[in-house]
Amino acid sequence: MKKLLTDNSGNSSVLFIGLVFVMLLMTMLIMELGGAYQNYYAAESVLQRSANAALEKNMDDSYRADGILKLKTEQAKADFTQLASEDLDGKYTLYINNLSATEEPPSFTASGTITFPTIFSKYGFEDLTFNFKVRAENFEVGYD
Repeated sequence: MKKLLTDNSGNSSVLFIGLVFVMLLMTMLIMELGGAYQNYYAAESVLQRSANAALEKNMDDSYRADGILKLKTEQAKADFTQLASEDLDGKYTLYINNLSATEEPPSFTASGTITFPTIFSKYGFEDLTFNFKVRAENFEVGYD
């Protein structure tokens, strides 16, 4: 019995297989982290572009000739929601918690959460959820 407990033949192959498994697992986690960052960056870029477009689209042109900037706030909020939902891929779920806009000086802020699946979501893990906050401002009339 003592001979069976102290026999070390085959230990190096088991250790090697365990080490390979751990390295593969670490590689998968690093790849998943990179994919999650890429998805977050893509979604945040779309949301920032939507905020910028909603702000610029809803500037009240009747005041621009006098050098005054005013924002149509309710239309800007509606346009942001529409642009963001249209431009995000189907894999993203967008929850908008707060939309605020000021007429003078023209500014727009949106905050909420973005949820998207990962590779591990296929195996019973939860989707990733990130908070976002985007802001767009306009301070210049843009004389030529």
